[in-house]
Amino acid sequence: IVQGVTVGALGAAEMAEQQIDSRHGLRTQWTAMAAVDAAVCGERTSLDELQDDHLSYACYVAASGGREAVCEELVDRYWRLSTHQRQQGAPTFAWTISASRGGHATIVRMLLDRGVSAISTNPNGDAPLQNAVANGHVQVCSLLLDASADANFRDPHGQSMVGIAAVKCYTAVFDLLVDRGAVVNAEVLGSAAGGAPDGTSTRVRLVEKILSSGVCVADMSPIGSQSSLHVSPLHVSCQAGHTEVAQLLLQTARQQGVLSTVLSQYSTNYSQQMCPPLHYAVQSQSASHRCTLTTILLDHGADVAATDVNGETALELATDSDVIGALVPSHVERLMLERVPSPLRQALFDGIQKALQNSARVGDTQTVELLTGLGANGEEEVAAQRAEATLMFLAAQVNDMMVVNALLQAGCDPFVSAGPNGCTTA
Repeated sequence: IVQGVTVGALGAAEMAEQQIDSRHGLRTQWTAMAAVDAAVCGERTSLDELQDDHLSYACYVAASGGREAVCEELVDRYWRLSTHQRQQGAPTFAWTISASRGGHATIVRMLLDRGVSAISTNPNGDAPLQNAVANGHVQVCSLLLDASADANFRDPHGQSMVGIAAVKCYTAVFDLLVDRGAVVNAEVLGSAAGGAPDGTSTRVRLVEKILSSGVCVADMSPIGSQSSLHVSPLHVSCQAGHTEVAQLLLQTARQQGVLSTVLSQYSTNYSQQMCPPLHYAVQSQSASHRCTLTTILLDHGADVAATDVNGETALELATDSDVIGALVPSHVERLMLERVPSPLRQALFDGIQKALQNSARVGDTQTVELLTGLGANGEEEVAAQRAEATLMFLAAQVNDMMVVNALLQAGCDPFVSAGPNGCTTA
């Protein structure tokens, strides 16, 4: 029972670091676990009788569980072994990695004082600092940095330490790393602009802090140094669903004089253009924020006619009725106010037809009914008139008077049947 509970507490990651691949190794590990747990409970017999070849694993178990007194005793016993005996057990950096992951600052300090490395990595490339940063343990981070850990170290996936702190909104760790020389650039801004949707106010303040250092909103960066995908911070915020961050980035882009650049930037993969920010917004991971993000981008001048690498517009990719409702009037406004000729008008109808198919696929019957008139066949002029009437109906549905007025001035008849059950705009 003790062994089972302890194994569960350590977790899969810690067990993997042990590299136990034999029955002898498992027996060693279990013996060490039982001895440490018994010592914590006041029974020292097993600990005192622990064999030398079990000491390294016992040190690891104690460091992982934050057993300070037991860990210190075991480490001192371990260092009294011969060099050959020490080489037979688990590497000592595994102790520091596990203690750093758990935030056990006292144990980390004790290990560093006894000469255990602060910078060694395991076979997977994981280091103590990476584990401390990823779990927000600022005191452990400070100890490791004092012991020569590199503030600009990158994990096996190419992510910087300050980028990891930014994406998780660990502001205290972020500030510490910056104070110790971590580089803040567009990649870090992109990390801060993404991440989980919780802690919005903290994330906004962190983005403001990074922007105040002079980072340009229009700078593209990879998602980690080993990634072929390059994106802007606006792409990332739209993908993650951070509306307030996206608003802040757009406001800053206007102040920096790069607003049009930011709105029209395409993410790239191996130098191939992929998608502008608007496409990320309509397909955001946060479904509840798609419409707000889409509206924010449109209000700042995003191009509704822009296409992605597959030639599709944002409207063709949208599946939410409120997002479609935000995009359609913008298409109509562009169509009417710029007096677009019929070929582009037909392309617009084709895009809305795709939106109709998407809405039907997700069971959105109301939008299906509203968009039915946009797929008309027959002579182009007849189709255009019917589509204009339906577009006016949609504009009226979302109370967009600018678009309704533009359609009226273009001669669109508000008394033509356009909506479900023969309903007219009027």
